[in-house]
Amino acid sequence: MTPFRRKRRGEILLVLHRFRITLAEEEEEEEEVVILEDVTDQRSLFEELMRSRESFTNVVDRAADGIVVLSPEFEVLYFNDAALELLGVEPREWPAFFDRAGLKPDSTTECAHLHPRHGERFLEFVCGRTQWQEKPALLMTIRDVSDRKALVDELRQAQKMESIGRLAGGIAHDFNNILTVLQNEAELIEEAAQDSDVADHAREIGEVARRASDLTRRLLAFGRRQLLNPVPVEINSLLHDLSRLIRRLLPEGIKVRIESGPEDLWVRADPNQIEHVFINLSINARDAMPSGGRLTFSTAREELDTPRRGPDGPIPPGAYALIRVSDTGIGMDRETLARIFEPFFTTKASGEGTGLGLSMVHGIIHQHNGFIECESRPGEGTTFTIRLPEIPAPESASPEPTLSAKDPDAVSKASVIDKKTILVVEDEEAVRRIIERILTNAGHAVLLASSLKEARERLDADAGRLDLIFSDISLPDGAGTELLAFLKERGFAMPVLFTSGYTEREFFESVRESKNVHFLHKPFTSKALLQKLAVIDTGCRE
Repeated sequence: MTPFRRKRRGEILLVLHRFRITLAEEEEEEEEVVILEDVTDQRSLFEELMRSRESFTNVVDRAADGIVVLSPEFEVLYFNDAALELLGVEPREWPAFFDRAGLKPDSTTECAHLHPRHGERFLEFVCGRTQWQEKPALLMTIRDVSDRKALVDELRQAQKMESIGRLAGGIAHDFNNILTVLQNEAELIEEAAQDSDVADHAREIGEVARRASDLTRRLLAFGRRQLLNPVPVEINSLLHDLSRLIRRLLPEGIKVRIESGPEDLWVRADPNQIEHVFINLSINARDAMPSGGRLTFSTAREELDTPRRGPDGPIPPGAYALIRVSDTGIGMDRETLARIFEPFFTTKASGEGTGLGLSMVHGIIHQHNGFIECESRPGEGTTFTIRLPEIPAPESASPEPTLSAKDPDAVSKASVIDKKTILVVEDEEAVRRIIERILTNAGHAVLLASSLKEARERLDADAGRLDLIFSDISLPDGAGTELLAFLKERGFAMPVLFTSGYTEREFFESVRESKNVHFLHKPFTSKALLQKLAVIDTGCRE
């Protein structure tokens, strides 16, 4: 093909030279025939087709998703770079992999794939029908959905934990009402029976009830429903002070190291509950190192500029006290790791553990607006990472001493207080009766109400002679906040002692600054109730 320039139009003319040799029948000479053909349009179409093909190839090769064209027998006809990267193996191995994965036309399949460089990944395959070079073929797209699957799993786990937490909190609340009656009835029987066998049986009942109370306390911790007393806490100091106790809890073969950062790390927390977290993690590490090892507590300050993914959802930006608790124990597999914070889940033999230790840790950290995550592999130990929101260092000030701190004998001395007239507001009849007996035996006058409506009526009729109100927070027809609002509306200033089987955070946030509002957690004993009344009577801070 030879190009010529057409003089008249100044355009390029493409002509095709074709040679034909014709032999005359009479002559032996050869003749040359030249045929000129204008193929400009055909050439333009060809070039346009090549440009289009190049653009298509660039788009397909740069796509993030893998694209593969297969014959109906799953022979690889075409693939882009992303497909090669996502699968990580030679194309000749793909048909066997597709067959093992059970891929079929007109289907979407998600399966795990062990990538030779990136480890286990989750891939989504969408397989449809198409034409390739005018023949039937299969078009398959491949997408890495590992991050999406992780997010879905995290959301599902968070929702499951939240549901279990609500269930655990509700169960603990009902059990605490029962245990309040059981513990106090056992005390009353023991006092009445004195030194007889009945008294021994009553003590045993009381001891079992106390163990059950500890179980409900753990359930409440997991459900984030326990009562907290948050104060400024410096994490490094707390860890160093607690390390002596932790070393006593662990066998000699386990070495404990505290690696504190150079900065003080202040958080707002209940120090007793944070100590429970570290002790439970230490016991968990002890069980993972039967032949000895090393337990390390390390702290640092972490500043997050952007949200960070966590196992229970995004961790918002901000300053955090970062605490890592690492052991050199036997580690955990993926299945165990996914369930460690579930209540009653344990890998120990029957009777060797309740399975509530780590679930309680999870609940305590989240109730402090913190985050906890765990990393572990079989044979490589375990690391728990805790993040608690950091606060500015407080001004130096000593907290006001409690009643018992002022005087070791103050509680017993204050138990002898003036007799009061107390309104008891409790919807559970058995609990109401036992409270009445405790207060009456102590010499107090008692008025009873089983609902918010009855309480209002009693207050309107007898407010002049009432010294104190003892009320459950949750009532069938209202809540503690409504009772407080009624008292404020009427101008009644008597102290209120609330009780509940679990913590209602919104309620406590609303009454945190109220000076005449106090709290006693269920289940409580007669001694605890009378001592709380003594604290209120003397006006000491709780």
